[in-house]
Amino acid sequence: MKKILAVGSVVALLFLSEQTSWAQPRGESLKAMYSTIGGSQAVLWIAKEAGFLKKYGLEVEPVYVSGGSANVAALLSGEASFSQNAGPPVLGADLKGADIVFIAGVVNQLPYVLISSKDIKRAEDLRGKKVGISRFGASSEMVARLALRKLGIDDRTEVTLMQVGGVMERFASLQSGMIQATVAELPVPHRLKETGYHVHLDLTKAGFPYQHTGLTVRRKFIETKPDTVRRFVRAYVEGIHYFKTQKKASADILTKYLRTADQRFLAETVEVFAEYVPKIPYPAISGIKTVLELFYPDKANAVNPGDFADMRFVRELEESGFVERLY
Repeated sequence: MKKILAVGSVVALLFLSEQTSWAQPRGESLKAMYSTIGGSQAVLWIAKEAGFLKKYGLEVEPVYVSGGSANVAALLSGEASFSQNAGPPVLGADLKGADIVFIAGVVNQLPYVLISSKDIKRAEDLRGKKVGISRFGASSEMVARLALRKLGIDDRTEVTLMQVGGVMERFASLQSGMIQATVAELPVPHRLKETGYHVHLDLTKAGFPYQHTGLTVRRKFIETKPDTVRRFVRAYVEGIHYFKTQKKASADILTKYLRTADQRFLAETVEVFAEYVPKIPYPAISGIKTVLELFYPDKANAVNPGDFADMRFVRELEESGFVERLY
């Protein structure tokens, strides 16, 4: 009888171990970067603050590194293991030999507007003016150039691009008159719109797929620590579910990272980006193709957009029914 009980206990323990293996705390510490202060970065913050990363044994420190190009450099140097970044800086580095891949696609369109100071009432008035970006090589530079071209303004000869810093620094520079225009993620703070600043172009209405924010990692890291990547993506997908279903709690988390207590702005940010983020966050291959065609046209036809993404981790969660069970 004792032997039967002992065997039964072992079986039960093995069963429980299998059921909880994903959630075993392993105390693995790592850093994950984000490249801008905006709603497109919310999933990482929520996965951290709501406890999903810890649930899967990951002690993650979110680190703000302003600008996508700086994020790429830090990822390649080993300063961090993961990075939320946009297509242009990642693909630009990969085309030069880097081994960074998108393992999740968070915002697969362009949630940007071009906004100007009060005295710039028409797009043509931007000629001869200064347009603020975070830094050269970053997504803000690429988006600013794209927006200016769509407005019929030569981004090389008719304006001056100035490296100002993150979005908060760019808004401050806009208000001080250091620059006359900049690009920013939606939603544009209502206090700017209500005090006379002008939105000249909303790129969300451009109507094409675009790999904006995605979760990136080096292939080398995937090869050496696939289980870490798998657990991170699992926590990330739970973070997406929380973002979509717990909007007030999500806004409370964003207060810390967006550095504001403006409840209206926080609520608008959650509404906008919870809608953008897909439940099943595959990298957008068509969006990667768009980035290549827009910013690297001389190389776009020589590469396969799918080579810049690794779909396996999200696919595993979809095929196992994990995502469906969340909802």
